[in-house]
Amino acid sequence: IAYLFASLAVAICFKAGLFNIGISGQMMGAGFTTLLIFRSELLTQSEIGAGSIVLAFFVAMFIGALIALIAGFLKSTFGINEVVSTIMLNWVIFFLIKFFVQDLATWNINGQAKEFLASGDSLASNLSIGYIMPSFFYPQNVGHSWYANYWNWVIISLGIFIVVFIWFILSKTSFGYKIKMIGLNKDASEYSGTNQKSLTLIVMAMSGALSGIAGFIWYTGQ
Repeated sequence: IAYLFASLAVAICFKAGLFNIGISGQMMGAGFTTLLIFRSELLTQSEIGAGSIVLAFFVAMFIGALIALIAGFLKSTFGINEVVSTIMLNWVIFFLIKFFVQDLATWNINGQAKEFLASGDSLASNLSIGYIMPSFFYPQNVGHSWYANYWNWVIISLGIFIVVFIWFILSKTSFGYKIKMIGLNKDASEYSGTNQKSLTLIVMAMSGALSGIAGFIWYTGQ
């Protein structure tokens, strides 16, 4: 299912003639944010609540869209190729996360290793510990098999719905026609009065949001 959402993120950009190679980075950013939200709840209780999961889902979408918008802004404003910017953003995100999780946790200051948190436990150790998901993820009365897992059916249904929704937008709406027109012929779309800059930003944001969902699913399912 994570691959399904990642594929949708790539596909909608391809329709607009854009190459979002930053799916992995957007997933990383969204997944890291998801784990931070989970960790904040684990500091006070042993089980992650449904409210935190819903919050993490939408925050992951926002983070993914925000990262993709950086590349979209560079493309629409300065003409910087999105392949270059998204690949570089992948590594920027990777090393930022590495800094917060690993390097900052044991930063050597005046000859002494200072941990990231004043409470004494590093961010890295808390991100790697196991956590208990709520009952609608793993119903205790029917076991942990994939077909008995409510969450699997929720995200499968969500994936199918988004596939149909994107198909409808691209095939049945003027907005979808403009997206395809940019991908087929940028000059013709410009002469017809299409705002390429705004459409580039919108498409990249949609792609990033889908990448955020993919990252959320990937990291919560590990």
